[in-house]
Amino acid sequence: MDALKTLGTWRRLREMLDRATFLVLPREGGDAARMNQLLREELPELPTECFTFVPMPDVPVSASRVRDVLCRGEDPAPLLPPLVTTFLTRYDPYGALKGEVL
Repeated sequence: MDALKTLGTWRRLREMLDRATFLVLPREGGDAARMNQLLREELPELPTECFTFVPMPDVPVSASRVRDVLCRGEDPAPLLPPLVTTFLTRYDPYGALKGEVL
């Protein structure tokens, strides 16, 4: 949701939209329908087929907190669902396990 609010300022946004579908997940207390409405109001020129809004239960932790935990070599399992923990430790998308945080 945080990134969605600043999407219009992203460099090369059109190129990214041509290449990928964005998955948009709500922050704590948000919902997919409200985010879809926000996108339509704030950035009506963007093609709707480039976004998939994913309803999900609240996860009361930020990506920044997860990156910090990983960078310190701590176990993120207490903060996240098991599948997310497995994904992060297997694929290291933030580069945190190698000390190359994005």
